[in-house]
Amino acid sequence: MVKDIRQVIQDGENSLVEFKTPDVSPQSLAEEISAFANVRGGEIFIGVSDDGRVTGIDKARIKNPEEYTIYFED
Repeated sequence: MVKDIRQVIQDGENSLVEFKTPDVSPQSLAEEISAFANVRGGEIFIGVSDDGRVTGIDKARIKNPEEYTIYFED
């Protein structure tokens, strides 16, 4: 069953869901990706604060949006 993104955000962070603000450091993001890749996978939402508030990403910072969509599957 595929959950709606709004529902995933409303449910909050857990062992398979992580929220990151747009100013996340590359090191921190790499560590999170590595942790998910070494376990069961997961979803990282950039542009969502820890409290589930959608902050978005400044469009001027994104040069190629396709490069920012990464899916990991079991």
